[in-house]
Amino acid sequence: MALALTVCGIVVALVVIGLFVFGLRRRLIQRSGGTFDCSLRWEAPEESDAGGKGWAYG
Repeated sequence: MALALTVCGIVVALVVIGLFVFGLRRRLIQRSGGTFDCSLRWEAPEESDAGGKGWAYG
């Protein structure tokens, strides 16, 4: 029983550390201007909107 709890604790700790490192990596890359955001437009726009359907910057 103790071994199972230890293994589960180690797995949870590794997952949490991995997510933290992944988030930190993204912040460091974003700081130097190496990332950008994209949005997906599912529906066709209104006639007054010049943008189209699909991926848009921002």
